[in-house]
Amino acid sequence: MERITTVDDYLSLKYSIKFTEEDGVFYTEVVELPGCWSEGKTPDEAYHNTKESMKLWIETALERGIEVPLPQEEEKDYSGKIVLRMPKTLHKNLSEKADKENVSLNHYLVYLLSSNFSIVNAQKTVDKSIIEKTYQFTLQKPATWEPKQQSFTGSFNEQPALYCKE
Repeated sequence: MERITTVDDYLSLKYSIKFTEEDGVFYTEVVELPGCWSEGKTPDEAYHNTKESMKLWIETALERGIEVPLPQEEEKDYSGKIVLRMPKTLHKNLSEKADKENVSLNHYLVYLLSSNFSIVNAQKTVDKSIIEKTYQFTLQKPATWEPKQQSFTGSFNEQPALYCKE
C-alpha cells in the first residue's frame, strides 16, 4: 500500500459515514474520525458538508502531529460457496447419512455445520455467564466469610479464594 501523507490521500479513502435524520435535519458522523460530523437540510448537503468537515479534521490532525485513523476494512463479499477436501471415508459416510435422511449432501453438510456452530456459540455464552456469575458471587463477602488474602493482583482467574471462618 502506498504511503498516505496528504489530506487528499486520506480523502481518497472510503471512510464510514453514518446518516441520521431528526426533525427534517440530516446528520452525519464519520465513524473512524472521532468528533467529525456535519449536518444539512438534505442528504446531499449533509454529505457535502461532511466531506468539508473531514478535510478540516484531517488537516488539523496532521498539523498537530495526531495520527489520522484509516478507514475500517470493508467486509468481504462471500459467495456462499466453498471447496472442501476430506478423506474418502468421511465423504462416503456423510453421503450415506444424507441419503438416509433423504436430503442432498450439501444440505446435510450445511445442517451439520450450522448446528455445531450454534452449539459452540451457545456453549461460549453459557460459559461466559457462569464465569460472570461465579465472579460476582466471589466478590460478595457474606459476614461469615473472610478473604484468605487481603489484596488481589493478577488475572481474573487468580482471584483470592474465600474461606468460612472457624
